[in-house]
Amino acid sequence: MKVLVTGSAGRIGRQIVAALRAAGREVRTLDRRAMPEPDHWPASVLDAMEVRRAVQGCEAVVHLAAIPNDRAGREEEVFRTNVLGTWNVLQAASEAGVGRVVFFSSIQAIGLTGTERKPEYLPLDDAHPRRSLRPYSLSKGVGEDTCRYFSDSSGITTICLRPTLVADAEMYPHWLPDSDASARYRRWGASDFWSYVDIADVVDATLLALEAEGIQHGRYLLAASDTYSLTPTTDLLAEYFPDVPLHLPEEALAADPYHGLIDTSAAEQALGWRPKRSWRDVVGNAGQPA
Repeated sequence: MKVLVTGSAGRIGRQIVAALRAAGREVRTLDRRAMPEPDHWPASVLDAMEVRRAVQGCEAVVHLAAIPNDRAGREEEVFRTNVLGTWNVLQAASEAGVGRVVFFSSIQAIGLTGTERKPEYLPLDDAHPRRSLRPYSLSKGVGEDTCRYFSDSSGITTICLRPTLVADAEMYPHWLPDSDASARYRRWGASDFWSYVDIADVVDATLLALEAEGIQHGRYLLAASDTYSLTPTTDLLAEYFPDVPLHLPEEALAADPYHGLIDTSAAEQALGWRPKRSWRDVVGNAGQPA
């Protein structure tokens, strides 16, 4: 299988490209930045003709290229780049007979992250209604709908991965109790439910999404099984979400006092994916309150 990876020069893209090659896949990369890579296309996904050329001969696309948040561009720039770029990739893939596109959406597609709005229930799952309030969130929701449109109209398989905060070992020390950032993470973290996912688990999900069968279109949250908070989950819920219905057995919280608030069972059922990594495994006992 030859795979086109857009946004290949980004932090996640580089890891995915390396993993695909390690798995014996032929990879073509596309990014605005020039890279010393074999079969690299220095182009923007906003250039529809370049995208059409780049997909030729590929069997699948992993589409990461996007403006990654609301702070990285003007509102209209974020929306236009993310929405039109995704349209161009899907249209080119459909025209070229590419069988599958793995689209990097985000937990922000649901529209709660970075806001003070409360979820209808917890843990948050893929069935939760979307209510975007920001351009980036809206662009990811429109991207998901565009994926469904092409699946319905052309039969192409589209799999939308919805990672929460994608973290790695360099970030984890900032969550320790002696870090000045730890208190801020707790306060600011309520809007994303103190959720994160290790970058290696995201890479695993991508490889599984390229192989999963029986899917025409799907949307899948990716998150670690625990939170990044040092405060037990029951205390976080009591302080920040006392009136939100909790669909989590008491025994689950008893078994893991830092149990996560993102339900990734859809990804498990459809892709065979489970999070394997926790930041606590990296920082060890330092990640436990005294």
